[in-house]
Amino acid sequence: MRKSTIIIAGGGTGGHLFPGVAVAEALCRLDPSRRIIFTISGSRENRHLKPYQLEVVRISSAPFYRGLDPRIFASLVITFLGLIQSLALIMRVRPEVVVGMGGYVAGPVTLAAYLRGVPSIICEQNAVPGLTNRLLARLADIVAMSFEDTPIKSKARLVVTGNPIREECRPLPKGKARARLGISRSKPVILVMGGSQGAHRINRAVIRAFEMGFGRRYRFILQTGEADFSAVKEAVDRAGISALVRPFYERMGAIYGAADLALTRSGGGTFELLACGIPLILVPYPYAAAGHQTANALHWQRGGAAVVVKDREFDGERFAKLIDDLMADKGRLKRMAKSSRKMAHPHAAGVVAQLALELAGGEK
Repeated sequence: MRKSTIIIAGGGTGGHLFPGVAVAEALCRLDPSRRIIFTISGSRENRHLKPYQLEVVRISSAPFYRGLDPRIFASLVITFLGLIQSLALIMRVRPEVVVGMGGYVAGPVTLAAYLRGVPSIICEQNAVPGLTNRLLARLADIVAMSFEDTPIKSKARLVVTGNPIREECRPLPKGKARARLGISRSKPVILVMGGSQGAHRINRAVIRAFEMGFGRRYRFILQTGEADFSAVKEAVDRAGISALVRPFYERMGAIYGAADLALTRSGGGTFELLACGIPLILVPYPYAAAGHQTANALHWQRGGAAVVVKDREFDGERFAKLIDDLMADKGRLKRMAKSSRKMAHPHAAGVVAQLALELAGGEK
């Protein structure tokens, strides 16, 4: 007897990959009998997925280029190849639902689902939708949005779900988290992360601040990405800063549980920090498609959860002053933490999984 199957199409950056993992986890909890296939576009994503023991299929995909960009031709060829691969996969496994998490790989897989008459859900993590999701939303049955006012043009059912969050991102109690990380409870803990691939602007500001003599009153957890890891680690060692430094952290429960304040970009992954009630300093990536990181950040700042700094204005001096000013105002930190939790939608993964099961005709 053929096993009921759901395909999750996610990948590219962690902001598209990890919410897909969260939906897969929720589906497995709701209905362990179903087969979950996770489609990705590259080997880097597969490395991040290995701990979750998911069934993974690689589909060719590429960014959409516009205008006279010469890369558009190669992109179209790769995307067409991905569509053929996606059609072959759908014909082979006959899924009941496809869940697209945004990003390049969601394009060919969700389009193939539409062409084969398979119901689909599109998850939009950002306040401003990307090109892929703007196109796919017209074909989907349900669009799951993270923000109430995201401008989506679609005849699909629109549902505000929030952004799905992995179970491992639920924060450990502060004392337990710091004990697990080997961190003393005597200093405030500042988490700095530039997303799954790091952020050069943020890393350079951190290095400069440490060179200025800033940071000895705090304990830092730094996620640098691969490119800047050595430079940041050397700066930490030279300055005698108390810090954990890694290119990437896999298991986040202890990391989030230990943090008193976080500085990061403002992609969809920021919902993990919101759900943990962590006050935020956000430095939106200025070249994000359609300015979606800036729109995300300003939404959270209006809600009281974050302080936003423009990328071009962010340097070592600004970094140091922001940290010192916020850490000196305990009342403000407490209000920001409360606002973070309020804006988080912590049960989003379960809501999206339930919607997928409803489309599959197997409500739980």
